[in-house]
Amino acid sequence: MQGLMTLPGSVAMTNKWSAYGLLFASVSVFAEDAARLEYSSANDFTEISLELKSIHNLNADTVSASITLSEEAKARTTAITTLTYGKQMTLYIDGRRLYTSHVQGIMGGSFRVAVPKDLAAEWATRYLH
Repeated sequence: MQGLMTLPGSVAMTNKWSAYGLLFASVSVFAEDAARLEYSSANDFTEISLELKSIHNLNADTVSASITLSEEAKARTTAITTLTYGKQMTLYIDGRRLYTSHVQGIMGGSFRVAVPKDLAAEWATRYLH
């Protein structure tokens, strides 16, 4: 059976769906807790735009960031937000826990998020050199 993967409980899956099955298995294991959506800015982001100053940002400790995801990260994000629709999900970027929120829609390949200023400064230092 080439191209099939078996998960515990004798569930056979094609390679195309194996990643989604593994995500489902890992999300359902922690059904009591918030699901984790984790990104590495170096591997998962193809574009980061920072809005350093805005009259709309009332929180002086954060900077608004527009993020564009790689194709792999986009697929992972869509799968996780589909599986956790109506549940809690925690967002992590570069190992930092940013927010836990209630999933009310399916995320795609880009989004906007408020990040701590020190994380924005770290990105500026890392990606401007």
